[in-house]
Amino acid sequence: MKLVRDKIPKIILESGSKPDIGFINSRQEYLLWLKAKMDEESQEFLQDPCLEEAADIYEVFLSMIRLVNINLEDVIEKAQNKREIRGSFREGVLLK
Repeated sequence: MKLVRDKIPKIILESGSKPDIGFINSRQEYLLWLKAKMDEESQEFLQDPCLEEAADIYEVFLSMIRLVNINLEDVIEKAQNKREIRGSFREGVLLK
C-alpha cells in the first residue's frame, strides 16, 4: 500500500479498473504515511530534478503542515526571518 492523491481512485475507476483502497485511521498513522511519501517524492526529485517532482514534494509538505496545524504563511515568514539572520543554502557553504 502507498499514500496517493485523493482523486487517484476515481481516475483508476474511470480507466475501467477497480482500485483496492483503504483509509488512514489516525493522525499518527497519517503522519507516518506522509513521511514515507515525502521520502518517495524526495528520491524521485533527486533522480529527476524537475518541476513536476518539486510540485509533488510541495503537495506532501502542505499536507504535513496542515496535519500539525501550521499555517503556510507562517512557514514562509519564519523562513524569510531565518534567511535574513542566518542566510540560506545558496552558496554551498560547508562547516568543517
